[in-house]
Amino acid sequence: MDNNDNNDYDNDDVEGAIARNLFRLDDDSDEDDDDELLLSKSQHHDDDEESCFTTTTVMNVTIQQRASRAGIAHRLWPAAEYLANYIVNAYNNINNDDDDNNNDNDNNDTTLPSRVAMNQQQQRQQDSIMSAALTEILKHKHDTTTTTTLCNDNDDKNNEEEPLFNVLELGAGVGLTGLVLATKLPCRVLLTDLQDAMPLLETNIALNKDSFRCGPRAVSCRELKWGSNDNGNNDNNNDAFPLLPLLVVAADCVYFQELHQPLETTLMDLLLLQTTTMDSVVPRPFCLMAGARRWKRDNAFYANLAKRPKLACVCLEETVTRTKEGQRDIMRVYGLVGKT
Repeated sequence: MDNNDNNDYDNDDVEGAIARNLFRLDDDSDEDDDDELLLSKSQHHDDDEESCFTTTTVMNVTIQQRASRAGIAHRLWPAAEYLANYIVNAYNNINNDDDDNNNDNDNNDTTLPSRVAMNQQQQRQQDSIMSAALTEILKHKHDTTTTTTLCNDNDDKNNEEEPLFNVLELGAGVGLTGLVLATKLPCRVLLTDLQDAMPLLETNIALNKDSFRCGPRAVSCRELKWGSNDNGNNDNNNDAFPLLPLLVVAADCVYFQELHQPLETTLMDLLLLQTTTMDSVVPRPFCLMAGARRWKRDNAFYANLAKRPKLACVCLEETVTRTKEGQRDIMRVYGLVGKT
């Protein structure tokens, strides 16, 4: 793999940085805008709790988060909802186009949600590559004879669907993106983060398990440290996580510069996998990352990925809004896929 020359960071330092930055208390933060992106939702406060929790509903998913002195990984951020909406819309567009035999569907670019054009000639070619790769994963397969049954139990199977693809969420936090996808799409989801995030992820899984399209066991969580040899894909090759196309998702994970290198290493490990079975080749893993534009170093992260000879990295969508104070808020979605 061509990223070995960049693995010269100290894993212990990285792990300490992750824990310090993602799960630290607000009082420890020197960033003025940590609270700016916190979603304004109807919240229920339990004042009897020493660490106050709030419960909110986003896209028909119930989410519990910390409300008092919370680290950034214990809270909801707009990029998670934005990314979930983008993927659900892409899935619907792809499969609606497939079902409409009267439309001309030769141009795969129409399956992606609209975006702000950048360097249009080059962008059109790269968008086509991204669209084809994403379509491979999200396109509904009408022949499900080769899919694996998700649950071994016979209870409540009548309303469960077979999973058509797997989702692995990096830096899941409270788990909103993955939980929305499990609720709205026929997929199996693995939420990953550091160990400190597991209790809240387990709580949110339990709160929504009856709504998962592929059954109550369609979502699980486990620890994954960026930059380690464990990239989480072992769960994509066992009975609990059937061998299916893999969609990697991440929302607001490009936050601290000290974590860029380990995150890049994990992304490269995941996206350059070539998964095969005895009968066929599973489509290439595909990654969608969303985040608010904050600092120039965020752009540098994606620019460095785009320079990788074996990886394509493209901005697929940019949305610009203005706050009441006139400040511009910019949200972007990037697509990443290994080159053939």
